[in-house]
Amino acid sequence: SAPPLKRSCVGWDPGPGDFLTPSSPANGLPMATQKGFHIEHVVGQGRIMRASRRYEPGDTVLREPPCLTWPHDDAEQLISSFMCASADVQAAVLDMAAPDADAGLSCIVSDHARMEAVAERAARSAERSSLAARMAEAYDGPRAADLFEHLLLIGDINAHAFGKRAGLFPIAAKANHSCSPNCGHSTRVGGEMHYFATCTIEAGDEI
Repeated sequence: SAPPLKRSCVGWDPGPGDFLTPSSPANGLPMATQKGFHIEHVVGQGRIMRASRRYEPGDTVLREPPCLTWPHDDAEQLISSFMCASADVQAAVLDMAAPDADAGLSCIVSDHARMEAVAERAARSAERSSLAARMAEAYDGPRAADLFEHLLLIGDINAHAFGKRAGLFPIAAKANHSCSPNCGHSTRVGGEMHYFATCTIEAGDEI
């Protein structure tokens, strides 16, 4: 009998504007409430979220629905959701952080803890590579495995869990982590991300 037809996966390059052609009509990104901040690039930090107005404790900074969701124990659904997403969603997902394996290791003071982190990252990288290679067998395109491995890394770094699902929030993901945060977060019913001020945030402060 004839072999099963493979799904199409065009050549992928992580450069600006070079994204997969979606298999569904472009519906745009889910609407996010974001009027009091902007995203800017800072040398040495990358992209950050900066307040453009004053926030009082308890004020809502951002409400954003997820652009993709999947069962948190089924990473293959992340890939299939991405493949069926609009071009705008695909672009936003591929624009999310996907750091190198050694990112942040210099901040770990303990040699033992650093070695453990290296080993854990290497093991997880091997898992992503194996899963991506297996999934790519169902797709045409020489770089399908590269794309899928990149998406799995994006999921590992950026996903937030809510209930039994995980989701990606491209705008919320631009806010950096801090040991002294001025903003808290929660995922509401349906997975909506809610950022709220935990102290006074002045215009110009990083969120």
